[in-house]
Amino acid sequence: MLAVMALAVFGIVLSVSFQIVDTDFWQHLLVGKAMWQLHRVPQEHLWTWANFGMRDVLPSWGFRALIWPVWDAFGVTGLFAWRWASTLVTFAFAWFAARAMGARGMTPLVVAVWCSLVYRHRSQIRPETLAAVLMAAQLWILATRRPAPHGGGGPDRAWALVPLAWVWANAHISYFLFFLVLGLHAAEEAWRQRALPRTLALVFVASLTVSFANPFGAAALWQPFDYALRLSKEPMFKGIGELQPLSWLNNQTNGVFVMLALWPLLMLWRARKHGIDRVELAMCVFFTWYLVRSERFFGNYAVAAAVYLARDLDGFVRSRPWPAWSASAWARAGLAACAILAIGTAEWSRLDRPLTVSIDMKRFPVEAMNFMERHGVKGHGFSQTRVAGYQLWRFWPDRERLPFMDIHQSGTPEDRTLYTRALSRGSGWSELDHGQRFDYVVLDPYLAGSLLAGLDADTTMSLVFLDDAGAMYVRTSGALAAVADSFGYRVLGGGPDKIARGFAAAATDS
Repeated sequence: MLAVMALAVFGIVLSVSFQIVDTDFWQHLLVGKAMWQLHRVPQEHLWTWANFGMRDVLPSWGFRALIWPVWDAFGVTGLFAWRWASTLVTFAFAWFAARAMGARGMTPLVVAVWCSLVYRHRSQIRPETLAAVLMAAQLWILATRRPAPHGGGGPDRAWALVPLAWVWANAHISYFLFFLVLGLHAAEEAWRQRALPRTLALVFVASLTVSFANPFGAAALWQPFDYALRLSKEPMFKGIGELQPLSWLNNQTNGVFVMLALWPLLMLWRARKHGIDRVELAMCVFFTWYLVRSERFFGNYAVAAAVYLARDLDGFVRSRPWPAWSASAWARAGLAACAILAIGTAEWSRLDRPLTVSIDMKRFPVEAMNFMERHGVKGHGFSQTRVAGYQLWRFWPDRERLPFMDIHQSGTPEDRTLYTRALSRGSGWSELDHGQRFDYVVLDPYLAGSLLAGLDADTTMSLVFLDDAGAMYVRTSGALAAVADSFGYRVLGGGPDKIARGFAAAATDS
């Protein structure tokens, strides 16, 4: 058992040991740094020039306040230590929850590793890594109360949920999942006892009350509902990759499609033997729907599945007849170890997620920002949100080098609409620039859409820097005219048409 547990720990750590490629974590670090320097949680927007000083809700401030000291003290190694520790604690709580509901043996360890393969999709340096710990801890506490709410005397464990709710409300906008999960357990207990579950009802009220104890009050708690009711309908949010439905492209080796089918089947199998588990049914339906409609919710699904799928699969495995040779502990350990390696090898060996303790700096506009610093490029700039986090990291608090829009798409609905148009159609840049008159533009050359072509066609803008991670244009008149004159590209451009014409011209030049 200990050998398999060690292998499971190794497998879970391996799942979250791939290179950091996320573009948002630079802003998470910077905002954490700013809070420690300012000795307060800013109530005003400090991260873009277009909205600087406006009243603002700072998302996930608690996580950012935690992650900055980790980076400051230990650098890249500290960030990976956070990934390792938060993921191991998450799946340890899930394992304890499965055992509290009757799971035994080594199958739950295999399931924990499998779920870590699904979870790894969301294991970058993000606030949801802290939310995953909180969700798993909540499931464990609630699992220890089923079916005996008072656990044999003493204070009800459910009261331990109240501080969890407070931390979650200050750490991530997914805090509403706490109340969903708690509400499902309260409803199931009410059904079973045919009476109001007084303790869980009081815990629910107490948890909701303490959630308002955050720097932004009700405004922070309204955020997920504001997104669902309003922001999710805007074109910009509809186009964000991680908010798209579950796709085959990124999930061919993690087994999530098998898991989506297997969990309901095992739940039905268990229902025939023990009766339907109403909490599990609701959890399975909700988190499956949650995942299928948006890849952003991989982590939540993986945590829920790690509890209930582990219990159900363990029960199924133990109900099957096995050959006599498998009765020994070593034989079972060998089978479990083979299962862990079989389900994990393909995902761990993905070339696009190399196993290394490092940040893929090639994904960030490092040299473009160096150019910006060396040659005094500043003013009111337009930066693609994909590069905005790194730009903010490099130049905050210099207001003349802050991005136009940050990783949270901060801005007016009109700004977001024009931003989307600029990246999706030829005339979009003219519409966007007409109202702002940008001094410079920084883009990701691979994801800038038609905006590169629009800038190439704009005679008032000049391409002055281009590499694989950043394309920079500056205004040919005004404060940056000298930069445009000295460094402007005469033949090549950033868009594919001008690049093609440039190479064609080069081919005929002796």
